[in-house]
Amino acid sequence: MKVTIVQFAPEWHSPEENRQKLSEILSSVKDTDLIVLPEMFTTGFTMNPEAVAETIDGSTTQWLINQARKHNSAIVGSIVIKENNCFYNRMIFATSEGILDYYDKKHLFVLTQEPQMYCPGREVKIVEWRDWTIRLAICFDLRFPHWLFNRNYAYDLLLISASWPHKRIDAWNALLKARSIENQAYVVAVNRVGSDPSEFYSGFSAVLDYAGNTIVQLAYSETVVTVGLDKQDMLKFREKFPFVKSASRQDI
Repeated sequence: MKVTIVQFAPEWHSPEENRQKLSEILSSVKDTDLIVLPEMFTTGFTMNPEAVAETIDGSTTQWLINQARKHNSAIVGSIVIKENNCFYNRMIFATSEGILDYYDKKHLFVLTQEPQMYCPGREVKIVEWRDWTIRLAICFDLRFPHWLFNRNYAYDLLLISASWPHKRIDAWNALLKARSIENQAYVVAVNRVGSDPSEFYSGFSAVLDYAGNTIVQLAYSETVVTVGLDKQDMLKFREKFPFVKSASRQDI
């Protein structure tokens, strides 16, 4: 599978401007299976969801579907969605056929007003795409290994969209490596760069293999990179080192 990571700086509370900016960025992307965008890529990490929320069939979802169709791929990233009198930090996985699935962020970040302003998700979400099983997660979820544990090798690839600030970037790097090692799965994590009214973001988006090795890591600038992942290599590694199978239910 070819995965394209898009590390960029969203303009604050400007969905149309960000969609246009990303359309220009993605115009150079060729031959990919999956495009991954940061958390709240149309607005920045906002605690004012009322000002920017969309519906699940709104402009950004249609843009995602159109981009997926244009690139003959899937595309994923989180946006602010209003549904049933709740606001959700929702990660949408779109394909050329429409929305394949979505994930609502479960672990809302306690150092902000996110737990007060958004409703938490409840469901583990694993999607299937081009013979890969893909686990969806958002930012703060990365700190909870029990939530992301790959029981019975349920997924091949862990996708994380994030707005992770620079002042905690060492934790980001350590947690990405830990999640890949303990789950014996590829990890693709896309963080934003730039600044918003509260934080500075340095990116460090990364792709790691199933053994904790870094395939690629970006730093401070807006960057687009496409990386090839080999599922057969991962399966051979799991067969040789079946560590995940040793976990009992009491461990998690």
